[in-house]
Amino acid sequence: MAKRSNETLRMMEFFSGIGGMRCAVEQVLSKKKLLCRAFDIFEEANAVYRHNFRDDESVDFPTGVSTKLVEQLRPDDIPASDLWTMSPPCQPFTTTRFAKQKDLDDKRTAGFQALMKLLCALPSGKRPRWIFLENVPGFLQSRARIFLHEHLRTAGYPTWSEFVLSPADLGIPNQRTRYYIMTEFGSRRFDNHHSTCCEELSPFLVTECFDAMQSKKRKRETTPLRRNLASFVDRSLHQQSPRWSQFVLSDEILSKDWARELPIVRLSNDDNDDDEGSTRTTYCFTAGYARQLHKSTGSILYVPKERSKDQKEQRISDSSMVERYSNQLRRFSPEELIGLFGFPSSFAFPATTGLEHRYRLVGNSINLFVVSALLKELLGGEA
Repeated sequence: MAKRSNETLRMMEFFSGIGGMRCAVEQVLSKKKLLCRAFDIFEEANAVYRHNFRDDESVDFPTGVSTKLVEQLRPDDIPASDLWTMSPPCQPFTTTRFAKQKDLDDKRTAGFQALMKLLCALPSGKRPRWIFLENVPGFLQSRARIFLHEHLRTAGYPTWSEFVLSPADLGIPNQRTRYYIMTEFGSRRFDNHHSTCCEELSPFLVTECFDAMQSKKRKRETTPLRRNLASFVDRSLHQQSPRWSQFVLSDEILSKDWARELPIVRLSNDDNDDDEGSTRTTYCFTAGYARQLHKSTGSILYVPKERSKDQKEQRISDSSMVERYSNQLRRFSPEELIGLFGFPSSFAFPATTGLEHRYRLVGNSINLFVVSALLKELLGGEA
């Protein structure tokens, strides 16, 4: 294991995307300076990464983001570090209707498999103290999970804790259930983690009895919101805003038969709308949010116009989606999603990153409210 510094935390961020893991670590750190080396093959994501992070050069630890394939890395390419984080491609483990679920046979797992083999090939002095991985819930039932466990044991990580957790479980108005695993080199601290884990997270620990997921679901349904959805909404993005046309759903869309199934989210009951399909917790936002309108890609926000009492009463009895919602439904903006995902208010996109690309990059990212809570549990007083 790498010799630790009291002043710095050295981090390797694999499959880094726009830097969500790094942001989460920065939110947790209070004592140490962060040195981070990141890897992602998508230059589109790396441009956003570089736009938000300015790295100090270190003599013994390279920083910045690289497009080098993870499967091309060799032991000599890996500096001694304290923390490895990773969000490998999730498509091989996605359980949606048209997913192929090829697991380890999917070529997109090549980087993950190579990284686990690389971990075992490293001398113990180069292995990180901590490892943290995020993926979709389908990873829990995968061969890749068994592969991960086997390589962690071989590399000197005898115990770990796994979680299945959503931001809604922590009182954030968004459903984004994900699988997480954390481990520490040479430590058996996770043998009895169910008794030492913080109270907020312990209900979502994965145990050998997967029926426990039902109790977690019941807890999820009763978790009060810590923050209301309104606190994430840009109030300036309304019908009179010059940007409104970028996000509003057209009457042509609302006239479609399937428009009645739109996943509409509201900020209050003041609109006098009795639509039972409405909610104040958003669905999971995915990379397809810019192209598809469905609860599998994310929620649509209702922004009511000012109406007289007579107009409101007429609207309740009206069955036409166009008459009911014309010029009042819009997508959440990428900037609103960034906030809902827990990124700092200073996080921004380069002007060269187009709207659809922004949605895709955010949809492929992680929720920092959850990841920061888990990293705080993992790093403890060492941060």
